[in-house]
Amino acid sequence: MHAEHTRLIELAGHGKDAAELLATLPGLKVAVTGQRLQLCYHPEDYTLRELEALLLRAGHLLSGRLVARTRRAIAHYLDELAHDNLGEAKHDLKTDGVYRQVWQHHPHGDHDDTPQELRRYL
Repeated sequence: MHAEHTRLIELAGHGKDAAELLATLPGLKVAVTGQRLQLCYHPEDYTLRELEALLLRAGHLLSGRLVARTRRAIAHYLDELAHDNLGEAKHDLKTDGVYRQVWQHHPHGDHDDTPQELRRYL
């Protein structure tokens, strides 16, 4: 399981009703302070874009302030990046296959096209 993401949503109105709506979702932690919702979730479960869409369908308006929109855009990008990376397998650099591929593409004695008379021997 990956680390939880903490995101902030700024609403145009009070956030108590929005917090109650989001609190019904499993695996989502919500804290409300005035017009701001602080959300903690795992990237496997939710994205900020999905949670915002849920709020909009329920009639809640997001803040239109430039700072809030910029913060949301950055959070959307980070969520998409994390989601894309969930399917990526980490490469085990210690496997023989990786070293074998590097060795085959690296010029060495077995694959050196330099004529024998031009090679320097120490």
